[in-house]
Amino acid sequence: GVSPSKLLDGAVVNALAEEDLNRLGQVITFVEDVLQGQETRPSPETIRDTILAIFRQESEAAWESGAEFNPARYRDLISILIKKRIEQE
Repeated sequence: GVSPSKLLDGAVVNALAEEDLNRLGQVITFVEDVLQGQETRPSPETIRDTILAIFRQESEAAWESGAEFNPARYRDLISILIKKRIEQE
Protein backbone atom coordinates (compact mmCIF):
# COMPACT_ATOMS: atom_id res chain seq x y z
CA GLY A 1 0.00 0.00 0.00
CA VAL A 2 0.85 3.65 -0.11
CA SER A 3 1.77 5.50 3.03
CA PRO A 4 -0.44 8.57 3.67
CA SER A 5 2.63 10.53 4.72
CA LYS A 6 4.30 9.80 1.38
CA LEU A 7 1.21 11.04 -0.43
CA LEU A 8 1.28 14.25 1.57
CA ASP A 9 5.01 14.69 1.00
CA GLY A 10 4.61 14.18 -2.76
CA ALA A 11 6.86 11.13 -2.70
CA VAL A 12 4.38 9.02 -4.66
CA VAL A 13 4.59 9.53 -8.41
CA ASN A 14 1.46 8.84 -10.43
CA ALA A 15 3.08 7.43 -13.57
CA LEU A 16 3.20 4.20 -15.50
CA ALA A 17 5.63 1.65 -14.14
CA GLU A 18 8.37 0.27 -16.37
CA GLU A 19 6.42 -2.99 -16.68
CA ASP A 20 3.36 -1.07 -17.92
CA LEU A 21 5.45 0.83 -20.44
CA ASN A 22 6.92 -2.44 -21.70
CA ARG A 23 3.41 -3.90 -22.03
CA LEU A 24 2.27 -0.81 -23.94
CA GLY A 25 5.26 -1.20 -26.26
CA GLN A 26 4.33 -4.83 -26.88
CA VAL A 27 0.77 -3.80 -27.75
CA ILE A 28 1.99 -1.11 -30.17
CA THR A 29 4.33 -3.54 -31.89
CA PHE A 30 1.60 -6.16 -32.12
CA VAL A 31 -0.97 -3.76 -33.61
CA GLU A 32 1.57 -2.45 -36.13
CA ASP A 33 2.41 -6.04 -37.14
CA VAL A 34 -1.29 -6.74 -37.74
CA LEU A 35 -1.66 -3.53 -39.74
CA GLN A 36 1.12 -4.54 -42.10
CA GLY A 37 -1.21 -7.25 -43.40
CA GLN A 38 -4.06 -4.79 -44.10
CA GLU A 39 -4.70 -3.30 -47.52
CA THR A 40 -5.54 0.15 -46.15
CA ARG A 41 -4.29 1.85 -43.04
CA PRO A 42 -6.83 3.20 -40.55
CA SER A 43 -6.69 6.71 -39.13
CA PRO A 44 -4.28 7.47 -36.29
CA GLU A 45 -7.28 7.79 -33.96
CA THR A 46 -8.44 4.26 -34.82
CA ILE A 47 -4.95 2.91 -34.22
CA ARG A 48 -4.77 4.77 -30.89
CA ASP A 49 -8.18 3.51 -29.78
CA THR A 50 -7.24 -0.07 -30.69
CA ILE A 51 -3.93 0.11 -28.83
CA LEU A 52 -5.53 1.60 -25.73
CA ALA A 53 -8.36 -0.95 -25.69
CA ILE A 54 -5.90 -3.84 -25.81
CA PHE A 55 -3.58 -2.21 -23.28
CA ARG A 56 -6.45 -1.74 -20.83
CA GLN A 57 -7.50 -5.38 -21.16
CA GLU A 58 -3.94 -6.62 -20.83
CA SER A 59 -3.28 -4.41 -17.81
CA GLU A 60 -6.39 -5.76 -16.12
CA ALA A 61 -5.42 -9.36 -16.92
CA ALA A 62 -1.90 -8.80 -15.60
CA TRP A 63 -3.26 -7.17 -12.44
CA GLU A 64 -5.72 -9.99 -11.77
CA SER A 65 -3.60 -12.99 -12.67
CA GLY A 66 -0.08 -11.83 -13.49
CA ALA A 67 -0.58 -13.06 -17.07
CA GLU A 68 1.95 -12.17 -19.73
CA PHE A 69 0.85 -10.38 -22.91
CA ASN A 70 -0.72 -12.90 -25.27
CA PRO A 71 -1.29 -11.36 -28.70
CA ALA A 72 -2.93 -14.51 -30.07
CA ARG A 73 -6.09 -13.50 -28.23
CA TYR A 74 -6.39 -10.31 -30.27
CA ARG A 75 -5.20 -10.95 -33.84
CA ASP A 76 -8.58 -11.76 -35.39
CA LEU A 77 -10.39 -9.21 -33.25
CA ILE A 78 -8.07 -6.41 -34.34
CA SER A 79 -8.48 -7.25 -38.01
CA ILE A 80 -12.27 -7.14 -37.65
CA LEU A 81 -12.33 -3.93 -35.59
CA ILE A 82 -9.98 -2.08 -37.88
CA LYS A 83 -11.85 -3.22 -40.98
CA LYS A 84 -15.12 -1.92 -39.50
CA ARG A 85 -13.55 1.40 -38.54
CA ILE A 86 -12.03 1.85 -42.01
CA GLU A 87 -15.46 1.26 -43.56
CA GLN A 88 -16.94 3.95 -41.28
CA GLU A 89 -14.23 6.55 -42.03
